[in-house]
Amino acid sequence: MSDVFVSDPANVLSEGQTAEFVLLNKDDRGWKASIRAVGEAKARKALAKLEEGDLITGRVVQLEDRGVLVDVMDFQAWIPISELAWHWVDHPSEEISIGEEIEAEITRIEMPDGWLTDKRKRRARGIASIRACIPEPESPSVPVAFSGMPFKVWAVAKTPRSCDAVSRFVLEELVAGKDRKAIATTTGLDVTTLNNIHDLLAANSLAENWAATKKGRDIVEAIELSRELNEDPIRGLFVSAAHPARRLISVDEHKKQERYPRDWPSPVFHKPDEETFAKATDEAIPESLLKKLVPEEKREGLAQLQEDSRLRVFLRRDGTRIRKDAVIETPEYWLLAGLWRAFRPFSDRPYRPAKGSEWCQNFLMVRCLLVKESRKDSSQEAVFFRTFYRDALVFNAGE
Repeated sequence: MSDVFVSDPANVLSEGQTAEFVLLNKDDRGWKASIRAVGEAKARKALAKLEEGDLITGRVVQLEDRGVLVDVMDFQAWIPISELAWHWVDHPSEEISIGEEIEAEITRIEMPDGWLTDKRKRRARGIASIRACIPEPESPSVPVAFSGMPFKVWAVAKTPRSCDAVSRFVLEELVAGKDRKAIATTTGLDVTTLNNIHDLLAANSLAENWAATKKGRDIVEAIELSRELNEDPIRGLFVSAAHPARRLISVDEHKKQERYPRDWPSPVFHKPDEETFAKATDEAIPESLLKKLVPEEKREGLAQLQEDSRLRVFLRRDGTRIRKDAVIETPEYWLLAGLWRAFRPFSDRPYRPAKGSEWCQNFLMVRCLLVKESRKDSSQEAVFFRTFYRDALVFNAGE
């Protein structure tokens, strides 16, 4: 009837008042209806008319650390912070204000099934992007080598801290219908140890009288969901020092690249950005990652896992190598803007970036060809000059 507790229907409705409601189900007493579900029904009706790529216009009603909530007539749209602008945004308030009317593009529609019987599924919404409505600055591209961090999308079921791998296995066996004797045969544990494990599960309301409780079954279901994702995880390479719009590449794309010369200096990376990226959890996972690396047939399933309160979906480092070399097609204007700030040019500055534009801040070295000439002969030598260091400036000033 309402989103808050109602002690008396008269506090919400009055005699003769017209009210909208949703028919939920029918039993021996007749139809069961819900006034509270009307908003969800209207949202789903409106969202059913939309497709990915459609433009919407709405008013900003809430700013959160991870994004913006927009009111679009009968439904609400969520705009992740990464989809507010082409550049990095620390907080949505930097780009947008409450009450502001905005235009955005629908990138995904979420309408969980089972909403008539499960109130937790009443969260239909559109995922949108303002950035998709803004043309990306065009520039010629040049191949640049960077160091990338291998990562994968990982899921872990939220279990009590006191439950270790053994107790979780025993809980799974209980959910599968195994009795104490069968579990002892499978695990090889003695009666005393098994009883202690059962007591631990019972203390966390996961089992009772050698049978799993509803809470225990929910946890085992979450474990199975996480296991399904982790058996075939979504993998990629996060290139922390690359242009913000080109920091993600797939494993297949990386395999097709030519190998970086071993006798060259190791490509650059930006450790703080790697650490920030690795901390991404649930909705904080960049929308660009979902769009670029996650196959379309897996997106809806991953979105459901992210919304499941029993799971923690996050990014983690992948493999034994901390970093791998990767060649990224990089906007030329972005490199020139970085060089303009890092070096003192030989003559008049050939390029001056526009105020407020982005620039490369993580040059490691610039490879130059040094030509030595004398009366007898001449020679050439490859020399690497570090940016933002005295030797680079001395070279520029001396030449």
